[in-house]
Amino acid sequence: MKLVRVEWVDAQSRDEWGSVPHTYVPLRVTTVGYLQDIDEKTMTLLDPYVIHSSVTNDERSFGVAIIPKGCVVAITEFEE
Repeated sequence: MKLVRVEWVDAQSRDEWGSVPHTYVPLRVTTVGYLQDIDEKTMTLLDPYVIHSSVTNDERSFGVAIIPKGCVVAITEFEE
């Protein structure tokens, strides 16, 4: 799997009472992870990604980020 940095725009929400701001600004987010899958609508990153080769070749991941491709601003691949 390729290690990538994805810059993307996320929605912003608020869950408390308060005055209504005049503008809302989408959040610019950077996510780093291993690219597991990419299709026409989404990309899936795993972080961290570990293969337990000393035991069973079992692939495991703690976190998963599924990012809508329409929100992606830039993708940078890390050198191996």
